[in-house]
Amino acid sequence: MQVGNQGPKAEKVEDRSPDEWDVQARNLIKGVMATRGFRFKTLAARLEALGYPISEKALGLRVNRGSFNLGYALLMLRAMGETELSIKHIKLGASWVEASKLMGYTGRDIIVDDADE
Repeated sequence: MQVGNQGPKAEKVEDRSPDEWDVQARNLIKGVMATRGFRFKTLAARLEALGYPISEKALGLRVNRGSFNLGYALLMLRAMGETELSIKHIKLGASWVEASKLMGYTGRDIIVDDADE
């Protein structure tokens, strides 16, 4: 007996390491930063305005390592003006540029700053 809408079957994730998911979280944030034209300095200022002060350097290290929890990721996304998020765009092994494209941004929307990579 099936109860309610169980949706599509979930992909097998038991063979995935937590580090792989950290990389995808990092790629998601960096992808949004690139498509919206944010640098760490700008994002740090937005976070401070929301009451969450962090230096540009500390934010860069945190994002580049992918060492933040879901709550902090949501805070960063909100600070950048994101109002919707779908995890269907999360693809293991995708770069942040690929993640941006999966989110519907075109190559013209993506601003690449080698210093932020």
